[in-house]
Amino acid sequence: PELSVNGKNLHIGVDFLPFATSGSGEGGKNLPIYYVNSGLFIPNKKVNDYATVKKSGSILIIDNEIPQSVRNDTSIDSRLFSRETRIEIAKILKASAVIFLVKKLDYSTPYMRHNFPIFDVLKSHLPLPVSTITYNINSKWENFDTENLIGKLKGTDDNDSTIIICAHYDHNGGFADSLHFPGANDNASGVAAMLEMANYFKNTPHKHTLIFIAFSGEEEGLVGSKYFSEHPLVPLDKTIFLLNFDMVASGNDGIMAEGGTNYPEIYDILKSINDSLALGPLHKRSTTPNGDQYFLFEKGVRTFFFYTYMGNQPGKLLTMLLNYQKHLYVP
Repeated sequence: PELSVNGKNLHIGVDFLPFATSGSGEGGKNLPIYYVNSGLFIPNKKVNDYATVKKSGSILIIDNEIPQSVRNDTSIDSRLFSRETRIEIAKILKASAVIFLVKKLDYSTPYMRHNFPIFDVLKSHLPLPVSTITYNINSKWENFDTENLIGKLKGTDDNDSTIIICAHYDHNGGFADSLHFPGANDNASGVAAMLEMANYFKNTPHKHTLIFIAFSGEEEGLVGSKYFSEHPLVPLDKTIFLLNFDMVASGNDGIMAEGGTNYPEIYDILKSINDSLALGPLHKRSTTPNGDQYFLFEKGVRTFFFYTYMGNQPGKLLTMLLNYQKHLYVP
């Protein structure tokens, strides 16, 4: 992908990124350019940031930041200031391209394609004043096969009850040879935690059989875990718990145990371990469809989804789980 402002080529991954759902397109030379503030259109509040747009085929520059006064106004439907709504408005205005000004560059896995180019540009890296913009991007779908990777450690008890320990190993890929997203935190950290536990329990046999799963396709919408939930290789009614690890590379501000409010008695065990090791706060919330535990949870499996908050001190979660191996016996 190429993007130039005022004749200056911006650097992908440094100054700009294509938005995940960007379509293909080439052009921009001599096209009208309009800065439309935050790109809001809220008729009942008499807000129309597009009032100055007089020509179709233009390039719209939109500040992705929404004013706090708008965010805090409970009478405004939040969907009115979503990015997708602003993209749809740009379509209605027949824009040739859209540039969102952002505070940091981020990328996610595309789930669909728009029919025109969309870019994220670091607000602090945009050459001002903007007089010309040119762009060239080719966006296409590619189909490919991928696999879940599954390992098993037989439990010491002679039964078929299992605990699943999982993490997704996919990330967002990259753009040809120009930029890659290795996903160190999301989710090499979770895979490393899972492998460390597999190594630990290989040498310290567990009462229950342990199933270790590296799921694929999480970034595309929990595809690998959904497939496993529909084609399980172990009986789900004998699966007494699932632990999912995703983005566990820090922990300065504590650990989240999603599912803690669903299973308070198990959460209390974890909290006692956490507090005895002085690892900081152990937060809890209900299970939501934001990780590979979800479709197994929907099938009736009890689940925890672990992730950590901020900072750069790794290992707190593993410390908690491995220090007191006996506590991992699930009632």
